[in-house]
Amino acid sequence: MKSFEKIQTLLPLAYLYLVVLGVIKESVCYYQLGINILKYSSIMDVLLSPISVITIHPLVTLIFIALFAYPFFQQRMFIKHHNKKWAKYVFGIKKEDFNVEDEASKDFLFNKLILSIAYIYLSLFIGFGFAKGRTMYDEITENKLSYQDKLYFNTGDSKNVYLIDSNSAYYFYIPEGSHNIEIAPVGSVKFFEMIKNKRLNPKKD
Repeated sequence: MKSFEKIQTLLPLAYLYLVVLGVIKESVCYYQLGINILKYSSIMDVLLSPISVITIHPLVTLIFIALFAYPFFQQRMFIKHHNKKWAKYVFGIKKEDFNVEDEASKDFLFNKLILSIAYIYLSLFIGFGFAKGRTMYDEITENKLSYQDKLYFNTGDSKNVYLIDSNSAYYFYIPEGSHNIEIAPVGSVKFFEMIKNKRLNPKKD
């Protein structure tokens, strides 16, 4: 029960930690493209950044859930086998008389649990940010872009583009025939046409 109460008190800090991880992930990603993403992000973008990462794809969501649950499973295994040498080695416990029923021992295990989750999520966010940025950088430099999206501007102009990403204030894209990244305020765009889903756009015979 005390562990549950501790988790409740840590929830605000946990979300703040996720927000920081979201900012780090976006910064790592866009730094590789030469963009300081924080200059183009609103407070809402920052607050929602961890949610956008975790929900980007059902598989990614499952990975985050599974890796969040893993430290709990690991701790349950340790409590079950805490007297065995391999269990103490995995958790870095040097005391031979370690008792999982002691309050000090419970606090130690709880802190280990929180640190494990924090480290796992830090690795995931940085990994996703680096991988996404590197993939986009390679596609741009190797001219492997597919200009299958279209932006219609308030001026009446339109552009076939490779959409890098967008947030509440800006579109980040590369126009067809160019290798330069352009950034357009959302207010300057009348609407955006996405033609990436082939199931919604089947080829006509």
